[in-house]
Amino acid sequence: MKILLLIIILMLPGLAAAQKQPVAARYTGALQVGKTYRGKVNFGSAYGMTLTPWPKLPYHHSVLYRWTNVKDFPELDPDKDFGVRRIVFRVLGKEVHGVRKNLWITTFTIEILGVESPKPTRQ
Repeated sequence: MKILLLIIILMLPGLAAAQKQPVAARYTGALQVGKTYRGKVNFGSAYGMTLTPWPKLPYHHSVLYRWTNVKDFPELDPDKDFGVRRIVFRVLGKEVHGVRKNLWITTFTIEILGVESPKPTRQ
């Protein structure tokens, strides 16, 4: 009985750390502030690094991304075209600005939590 209790006590710090990890929902186009997602980013010379698929926004809205820590991940370089990569990210903020009548820009502030390794290709 004492050994079992000792094992449980030794495991508690690891269990607490595992419970603090946010659960990443699959990104399908809907973004909510404070939520963590697992999704794909696409690289292109015209738009830089964007989420794919595009966020679901009202008809007269354009989207901008403010990546807070992209420089912490050298494998993500928005100036180069690497195709599609899978990342885990958290939405920190959302701002909507009116540009003119019937035109708004929605800016999402996003923190990258990790980059998943690409799946190996079959040869």
